[in-house]
Order: sequence, then C-alpha cells, then structure tokens
Amino acid sequence: MSTVLDDDVLVTGSLQAGTMVLADNAVTNSKVLAGADIAATKLWRRSTLCYSQDGLDTIAAEDSVVHVVYGLIGTLIAIKAGVMTANAGAAVITVDVEVGGASILSGGAYTIDAADSTDIQTLTIDTAALVEDDIIEVVITATAGGGTLGKGVYVDITLDEDPNAV
Repeated sequence: MSTVLDDDVLVTGSLQAGTMVLADNAVTNSKVLAGADIAATKLWRRSTLCYSQDGLDTIAAEDSVVHVVYGLIGTLIAIKAGVMTANAGAAVITVDVEVGGASILSGGAYTIDAADSTDIQTLTIDTAALVEDDIIEVVITATAGGGTLGKGVYVDITLDEDPNAV
C-alpha cells in the first residue's frame, strides 16, 4: 500500500526508509558532505596532461604518447600550448594532438611562429569524444627555415573520464 502526499512535507527528526527513489537531480554537489567518502569508481576523473621539451633546449620534432584513456568514455576539455623562448625569423613549429593517429584539432596542427612570441595559445578542439583505450599523442614538427627555433615547447591537455559508463 502506498500513500501519496500532494504537498510539502517537513521532517524535523530523521527519516528512514527501506528503499528510497530520488528524483533526477535530487542530489546536487552542495548536498554531498565534504567527508562523504564516495568511491572513486563512482566519479568522473579530471586529468591534466603535460607534454614538454626542456626549456633550455632548441625545440625538436617529436611524436609522444601522453595518455591512454582509462575510462569507458571521456571528453577533451581544453588544450593549451606555447613555447618558453619564442621562435625568431622564419622558424616555425607545429603542435598537433592526435587520437588514434588523427588530429582532433579544428583545422589540424596549430602553427606557432615568431609572431606568437611566448603567449599561451588555446587550441580549438574539433573532436572531443574519447573512448576506452584511445591513445592521445602530441606531435611536434620544427622547421628553422632560415630563422632560429625557440626553446621549451609545451602542451597541456585537460580531459574528463568516466570509468563506469555503459
């Protein structure tokens, strides 16, 4: 037998139930106690991956695996790149982020030349969706082209993973 209440109910003591079905969005972040001890397997995991070359060394071409997706699904949140010491003259480097061997950046690899100086560049993500075992790779090309290559290229990639998605 069930009882339907068509009005607000205020319980000033404790409320106990054998089972309880909560409405969607009934438990929000502000309702979870700081020490709630929620298992990590029930949470999304945010990671920031950092690829870098030594800030004292001239930038060199390199392909580097920076992450293998652990969660069943994931989402790329942001990608930023830059150099510690700017290119000079006609020197150019490109930064690409690939998943499964294909660029995920809008327009493909991002070019950093002398005009970019040491400003941090926010790269535009074209394909943000990730799945388990996706391989994330940073690909750097470096062309002196009669100029001087900079030093210390870096790429920061922020992503979320849900280890329990179905």
